[in-house]
Amino acid sequence: MPLGRQYAMICQSIPVGNSVFQMSTNANGPNSKNSAKVFLQVALVPLIAIAPVAAILVWGVGLEPSAQLTRGILYGCLFIACSAVGSWKLSLEGIGITRKKIGRGFLYASIILATAFGFMFALQPLKALADISLMIWSPVLFYLAVALAEETWFRGLMFKALYDWRGTLPAVFGSAILFGLMHVPTHGWEGLLFSLSIGLPYAVVRLKTGNILGLVIVHWLTNLSDSFISLSPVTLETAWLVLLHIIVFSGVSIAILLLDRWLIVHQYALR
Repeated sequence: MPLGRQYAMICQSIPVGNSVFQMSTNANGPNSKNSAKVFLQVALVPLIAIAPVAAILVWGVGLEPSAQLTRGILYGCLFIACSAVGSWKLSLEGIGITRKKIGRGFLYASIILATAFGFMFALQPLKALADISLMIWSPVLFYLAVALAEETWFRGLMFKALYDWRGTLPAVFGSAILFGLMHVPTHGWEGLLFSLSIGLPYAVVRLKTGNILGLVIVHWLTNLSDSFISLSPVTLETAWLVLLHIIVFSGVSIAILLLDRWLIVHQYALR
């Protein structure tokens, strides 16, 4: 059975009461139009909000659009805009900025991080480590802004809005697809598939814990590793590398769902 279908069956078979979220009753119901409106707002308003900032930085201050400083400021502003929109339309807890189930969120996120590093080092052995200097603060702050903004936007706002509008599977797969599409302008179709496949287990963690704080840390560390770790060239062709990446992280998604089910059953058994 294909992993995607197996994942969907597992996701659908889990009792709704075991999830942080309750299955939305809005799909095709009287509030469907309002839920669709909320999704469009959380998808577009943050971008509209930072557009003037981008114009000031590029045309007013004269910063290079592709420079890390420019992008870092914009990502920071995007995080602020997403948090504001989340408070306005949903609530910070609703978008996953909460202490609830934070331990389980970090546990599941750490599984993704360990798999990501294992996958990376297995295919591209470590060649060298970068020299640590005062320049460390530039990538540290930049990738922290990236992680905060992208997790709040995709796994926070968009996931919750899609869940309220259409339910579980559209929220999981929709947020992963949108996350992948964001990387097309800079990384092409490879970026789409790589980001989509990693976005799938991220969405599963969001679904089962309602918490994005662990995902922010994992996202930050994964991106930051590019600045401090030099790897050997990959020997696989891109198509095979992408396929392997999809299989591995689809498997991680299923493993987290099964682990979550086991933990819940074990928890009830101890009562």
